[in-house]
Amino acid sequence: IRFATARGTVIDRRLAEAIDDFFLADDSRLDDRTRAALAATLTAMVAVVEHDLRQRAVTHLSGADPALIRRIESGAPVLDRLVGSGLLRDLDLMRELIARTRQDLLVDLLPALPPDEIGSASLLARLAGSADAWVADAALAMMAAESRRRGLIDSNRLERTELPAELHHRLVWWVAAAIREQLGPSNADRMIVEAALRALADHDEGDRLESAAM
Repeated sequence: IRFATARGTVIDRRLAEAIDDFFLADDSRLDDRTRAALAATLTAMVAVVEHDLRQRAVTHLSGADPALIRRIESGAPVLDRLVGSGLLRDLDLMRELIARTRQDLLVDLLPALPPDEIGSASLLARLAGSADAWVADAALAMMAAESRRRGLIDSNRLERTELPAELHHRLVWWVAAAIREQLGPSNADRMIVEAALRALADHDEGDRLESAAM
């Protein structure tokens, strides 16, 4: 009976969500390409934060309980837990990701060079070779940031979230909490917190593509 009741609740929830989607205005609905890109971005962001925290926690636990280390290393991905909790519906986070996704898709559709410049070096490449060291360094920083961002499109993986500091902090603590929840009763609290603090300390908002472009 309990199983049937739970299944009925899930079916009702899915029906309610389908109804909401049906009545959503066309100008408010994400197109399939944007939805897929947004899902890939969110998945990759959570994954890179989770991998980083697990590795940092294991390093901090070096020489400690081997069983606890194995549980941290082999824990199930926390994405579904974060989605189910509703945390990832955060308005600021989703505003940033949707805007970034739309921008990346738009840039992907634009030609790299005007027709009359095809075959020549791009403006950014020319700036990277500037005799002005400040200009050259800035151009190289932007090229590196573009390459990292491009990694998501090419491989569905990210090297870092490239989120603004406040949003990155939220995501790190959410992922840390989900990892800690998986471990159940243990003495891992301090290790997880230390891993999160180190991850936050290493986050450089200036490495973002948007910062490099400015």
